[in-house]
Amino acid sequence: MRVALILALTLTSAAARAAENRSDYTKIEDDGCRLVAEYEAGATSVCEGLAGIWFEINDGDARVSVTFGIDPDNRPEQRRFESFERFNNINDVIEWRHRGDIADGGRPFAAILRWLISFSDGGGATYRTGQVLVVSRVGGAQAPGCVVGYVDALVNKDANVMARQVADTLAAGFRCGVDEPAYHGKTGRLSGRPMRPTP
Repeated sequence: MRVALILALTLTSAAARAAENRSDYTKIEDDGCRLVAEYEAGATSVCEGLAGIWFEINDGDARVSVTFGIDPDNRPEQRRFESFERFNNINDVIEWRHRGDIADGGRPFAAILRWLISFSDGGGATYRTGQVLVVSRVGGAQAPGCVVGYVDALVNKDANVMARQVADTLAAGFRCGVDEPAYHGKTGRLSGRPMRPTP
């Protein structure tokens, strides 16, 4: 009886651990992306990420927008451009949040990506770079994802942990085009001002 109880508790504990949210990481690399459009001020590429999830990178006027969870072969002509007012770029590592093991059919529900934001000092040629972790909901072919929230990586201790908490608590229920993403934690002089369509 005691052995059976211990076994049951062990299995329950293992099942609970398997259901916990966890992270995997991928890099944005040229050989994993394909260029789908070019225009005078930028370009659009689609890239394959974790578990076959496709995402779109829009680069326009030295600003970048990334949409997670798309159909690369059936993209709508108009996409929400969510970026920052100042010139910016993105890091090449994506943190994907998912429940359980991807190998067992788990699917990412959120993505965390670092934006690098340019600030000039007094209008001169010297620039400083802000760093903001942008948390996005991973959508699907019929309902692409969107930005859920922001964490300033320069002024918040354990900013990565905070970004994961934002992903785990807000991404699944976030209503793209209705709910308004916000900063979480402290903000600083280099946090940047988000640029996006209003709901």
